[in-house]
Amino acid sequence: MAGVLERMEQGGYITRRRVQHDQRRVLVSLTAKSRRLAAEISPDIEATYRRLEDMLGREFSSQLHGALDFLFEKLPLLETAAEAGVERSERRSRRL
Repeated sequence: MAGVLERMEQGGYITRRRVQHDQRRVLVSLTAKSRRLAAEISPDIEATYRRLEDMLGREFSSQLHGALDFLFEKLPLLETAAEAGVERSERRSRRL
């Protein structure tokens, strides 16, 4: 991911800045250039979503969106759990 963000920053599509209280975290923001690009390609993306919905059916598409919404809602919890696992692993490594 770091490489992708680096290329996007070099291309002028994002800006990054470290979080003061946790230097491991980075806040990523879109630039005006990326917002213009998004507006430009948005109609094509919407058309693709409509074609997918036509292929998969409205009910399945709705269930899929619901599952993805649920996953994204839980991601902060998963991230916290993963960080806790890393911290436990680091403490074990120090004891060895």
